[in-house]
Amino acid sequence: MKRTTLVSLLAVSLLASCVNVPAENTPEAPVKPEPEVITPVVDPIVDPEAPVIDPVDAPDAPAVDPIDTPDVPAVDPIDTPEVDPVETPVVEPIVEPTK
Repeated sequence: MKRTTLVSLLAVSLLASCVNVPAENTPEAPVKPEPEVITPVVDPIVDPEAPVIDPVDAPDAPAVDPIDTPDVPAVDPIDTPEVDPVETPVVEPIVEPTK
């Protein structure tokens, strides 16, 4: 009987420890304000001696003309040689006589 009572008391105390019930007179923990995040403003580095390039007046890159590209021989599927299918031989299973 003592063992059953001890096990029951342990089970009840374990269940009671899992339940989070605040006492009536317990003050709530103060909520800490979140720290203010300050992001520094960074000015871009501008070289005063660098020339300003207007995108309209920018020099054009040489265009690649698709007509001037070298010809690549195309593979015509009709001109490919036909290959005779290889017949796979039928292999009979070896059956050993039962003893």
